Amino acid sequence: MIKYLRSIIYFVFSALLLIAYSSSYSDEKYEINKKSIVLGALKFPSHAASFIAYEKGYFNDENLLIKFKYYDSAYSMANALISKDIDFAITAITPELVNNAIGANESIKIFGGMLKEDEKNSQLILSSTESYKNGLNSIKAFKNYNDTLFGVTSKGSTFHYMAYKIYESLGIKNLPIVVLNDVTTIKEKLKKNAISSMTIISGIGNELIDNNEAKAIGTIFDIIPNYQITVMFTSKKLLDNERKIVKKFKKAIKKGARDYNHAFIDQMSTEKEKSEIVLILKKYIYPNLSQQEAEKMIENGAMRLTPNKRINMDSIDDQLKFFENEGLIPNDVKSSDIVSDL
Repeated sequence: MIKYLRSIIYFVFSALLLIAYSSSYSDEKYEINKKSIVLGALKFPSHAASFIAYEKGYFNDENLLIKFKYYDSAYSMANALISKDIDFAITAITPELVNNAIGANESIKIFGGMLKEDEKNSQLILSSTESYKNGLNSIKAFKNYNDTLFGVTSKGSTFHYMAYKIYESLGIKNLPIVVLNDVTTIKEKLKKNAISSMTIISGIGNELIDNNEAKAIGTIFDIIPNYQITVMFTSKKLLDNERKIVKKFKKAIKKGARDYNHAFIDQMSTEKEKSEIVLILKKYIYPNLSQQEAEKMIENGAMRLTPNKRINMDSIDDQLKFFENEGLIPNDVKSSDIVSDL
């Protein structure tokens, strides 16, 4: 009887060991078979879809092993993509990216859209408090305001393009800009009245306004409706050789964007689902705020993410024309030259 019991115990123990080993081997094999991807990101709400897709396992579902690499501007992220430090970037179109998507340097391509200007939560055009007192209290006031100094991150940046479009809409040719490299510096300069104007996403802009550190004088939607602000970039090599990986990445991002839009744009989430999204975005974007404060910031700056919608090629063509006029890219580059069908 004892011998019989020992045999049963030995059999059960052996079976458990085999199951554990098989599970471990399976997990190990699963990890090996995952495609390792480095994704460039800014710690802004415009990158919410990436953070949500990562935390909710949507990348895992597609067998993608994601590692984030953070940057402080679209310019620095563009350079990282060009130098192959990252595999994917969700960022604005810059001259550097365009020049590496055409001709002999062709190494990257746009494969999807992300953020478009939206009437509901458009980017804000801000005036410093001193400039506002001195007459810069509307978009039209730029025409007669002699002390304008528009803060931009770099020449050819989205900030430069938006300032250019504001002036173009008023028929003004002289564009007084000051290059300040990053958003934080622009904000600080505006708060100290060292520059007169800037454009910024509504979440950051509303915080400045609430603290009486700036005044809103208009929105970018007033000037550039349907502006294609950010797009998804990857290497031409990935698109040519591993197109399935790019499609998997886009599929995961779409799910992250869906959850974000449901929570903050379309109000389709339950309170529990919304709270989960708030905690994810707080972790990456607002780590020093309480959950309540983070939720307010996210709601104030919510803009619809549209990776499932067609890219606005007309908007991209307009941006390319601006780069060309500034002498930043060759003549006659078209959106079809830098966008890949996927």
